[in-house]
Order: sequence, then C-alpha cells, then structure tokens
Amino acid sequence: VHGCRTPPATPSHLTIGLGAMHANVKRSGDNRALVVFGAALETELTAVLRELPLQPKATLVRVAGVDVADGAHARFAGAWLPEVERLTQTQQAASFAGFTHTLQLEMSKVLRRALLRDAKALARFSNALRSAWARSKACA
Repeated sequence: VHGCRTPPATPSHLTIGLGAMHANVKRSGDNRALVVFGAALETELTAVLRELPLQPKATLVRVAGVDVADGAHARFAGAWLPEVERLTQTQQAASFAGFTHTLQLEMSKVLRRALLRDAKALARFSNALRSAWARSKACA
C-alpha cells in the first residue's frame, strides 16, 4: 500500500497495480485469473469508494499494469521493467514467494483519510479485496 497525491495530481483516488501479477501469469500463459481479479477489484472497490465523500470529484478506481500498452508508469503498476534490474515487493512476492495474486494499491491522501475516519468503510474496503480474490480463485 502506497500513498499518492490527490487528483488531479494523479488520475484517480485509488490505483490498483497488477503489473507484477501480469508478469507472473505471462510466463504461464494463462491470464484468466488476472483478468477476473482486475475486473472484480475495479467493481468491488468502486462500490466502496462511491459511498465515501471524496473531493475533488475524480475517477475513483483505475487498474494499471494488466496490459503493458496501458501506459501505466511502474510506480502505479506495481512492477519495474526488466531492464531496470530492480523488483518491487509485489514482484518479489510473485516471483520468489509463490504468491498467485499480487497487487499494489496507490491511495490518494483524501482516500487514506476517509478510510482512517470510517472503520465501517475500511472493513468494506478489506472485504472488497477478499471478495475480488475469491472470485478470481474460483475461475482458476
């Protein structure tokens, strides 16, 4: 989990980086879990964030790193490019620790504050992450 600047300095209040998971499943050739996970995360977390008083109004959730062509910077995608010869913790979890599902969350300051102040929203946020994981595991 990382912090990022509040929109419009960044494109959304929450960026979900799936670049490390994308690189890992690219090797196996089966990206069904990645696609389902990304879509489920976007759906589930958008529903949670929609209930929060986030200002300024901006895109609530974006998923980065599922497609290399999406133009996501490594900072948001959760994965460094191979030529950089560095790994994010997310990449290390996927490559060395055997994690099948990895993500990097970039939260705006406004979102971090809103979740800190609202324990029920934080619980819904956590449950949304678990639900997205369970939906993607079911397709594997």
